[in-house]
Amino acid sequence: MTLTQSKPIPGLQSYKTLLRLWAQSIPQTVDPGTSRLLHLEIKMPPIDIVGWIKRQSIQPSFYWSDRQGQMECGAVGVAHFFRGSPQEPQFDFIAELKRILSAQPLSRYYGGFCFDPKQMGEQWQEFAASWFILPRFELRRQGDQTILLCHHLQKPDSLEKPESLFQDIDGLVMNADPACDEIPLPFSRKDVPEKSLWDQAVEEQLQKIQQKRLEKIVLARKSTFQLPSSINPFALVQKMRLLHPGCYHFCFSPNPGIAFFGASPERLFYRRNNHVETEALAGTRPRGQDSNQDRLFKEDLLSSSKDLFEQQIVTRYILEVLTPVCSILEIKKDAALLQLTDGQHLLSTFEGILHPGIDEDRLLSLLHPTPAVAGFPKKAALESIEQTEPFDRGWYAGPIGWIGNEESEFAVGIRSGLIKNKNLSLFSGAGIVEGSQPDAEWNEIENKMSSLLKVFLP
Repeated sequence: MTLTQSKPIPGLQSYKTLLRLWAQSIPQTVDPGTSRLLHLEIKMPPIDIVGWIKRQSIQPSFYWSDRQGQMECGAVGVAHFFRGSPQEPQFDFIAELKRILSAQPLSRYYGGFCFDPKQMGEQWQEFAASWFILPRFELRRQGDQTILLCHHLQKPDSLEKPESLFQDIDGLVMNADPACDEIPLPFSRKDVPEKSLWDQAVEEQLQKIQQKRLEKIVLARKSTFQLPSSINPFALVQKMRLLHPGCYHFCFSPNPGIAFFGASPERLFYRRNNHVETEALAGTRPRGQDSNQDRLFKEDLLSSSKDLFEQQIVTRYILEVLTPVCSILEIKKDAALLQLTDGQHLLSTFEGILHPGIDEDRLLSLLHPTPAVAGFPKKAALESIEQTEPFDRGWYAGPIGWIGNEESEFAVGIRSGLIKNKNLSLFSGAGIVEGSQPDAEWNEIENKMSSLLKVFLP
């Protein structure tokens, strides 16, 4: 159901009247053995979506924006959800989500997956191996058009009005808070692993590479901090969008004061019907203090045999896993330069036409994790990560994004952090290949960490 207003209703609060009228019109019963996804779509005037979601108390909540700044959404509450456990197949539930969405092409599930179900420790107890929500309310901007979506999943043999829907409507705040909150400075930093243990871990992996047991492995670090006070996680998103344009911005908050957030430069894939796009991202250099230094960093990256080799590993892997499921697969750009405000990377992009029946579950199982965040060969790299890293990755480096009936998009959850009230953990990694040096890889992660820490600086 769609409502279009020829003139904006005075006051955003008036839109709640439309939501209540729609909820009251929902039939009280549904045929036995069936369920129906109902939704209301209201065209909205422009509104600051991050500022809107920051005002909400309804949980869980989710924010997403694409790299181009063309699409962003804020989602709160639950009409339906799926939480996966480490004991279940990681991607099998997607077929059920798609079935529910089949009659509503605009509707989407938002959420993410852990990097590896075996790496879900106590720190991630509020999260699940996978968690996707069909939001009760969603504000979505596509270009210069904004809509408000409200969902209700009508279950079989329901004889009463959906009281939870009315309660959610009453709790919805229709105003935005565009002002950036003051973000407290973190303190009491602890790196896991510390430098000496990092050096040891890198040397051990280099021995495996020399023994041909690995070609590449990505080792990550966690830096933990204390905050003097708790903060609204979506205040971080407001600042991330200003400091890190050209990235995917995301924030998933299962409970107040708890969130996984990030500004990722890396797409896992975008699918629309049978068209798929993906990419290989590798190599990192900082941006220069002036144009001459910036050019030198760029030339060093483009001529680095180590970084080009890392890029070739990811490129080879993508071609290997996608060629069997595509009728056409092309490299659109190979080892081009991706320049962001705080770094520059090697980027290859791919476009393909999928064979019939290839859906998100298959793409996720093939592409995640790529050698860009795990290593190669995949099985050996994952085993070595599990044995070597002294912390659980949780959702770090996992796929995060959204699933629709006709299209979907996932970013790789890197350049990311976990906030739990006054506790902050930041994550970043570096690719280890033949020729890697422990100090250089440590410094690469430091550059990535400093980029994230800028969000907390005045």
